[in-house]
Amino acid sequence: MRISSFFFFFLSIFSPLCRRLLYIPFCLWSCFYFMSLFPCITFISSFILEHLLILSGRIDRLVRLVLRMKGEVRAVSEEVG
Repeated sequence: MRISSFFFFFLSIFSPLCRRLLYIPFCLWSCFYFMSLFPCITFISSFILEHLLILSGRIDRLVRLVLRMKGEVRAVSEEVG
């Protein structure tokens, strides 16, 4: 009985830390494992990833442009007001 309670206590303390430490390597391993099983997934996922990176760059530029325009509008409204 004591061993099981100590075991659960040990798990309750180290479980969040272990999950965080093991989550990234497990995700990487599972990605590479599934990619090795299905070569077409490797091509499709790299194609999608490339386009997502391009899209995220465009979204980033759009957000910067909107923020810059918002700052310019605020500066003009402060000068007028």
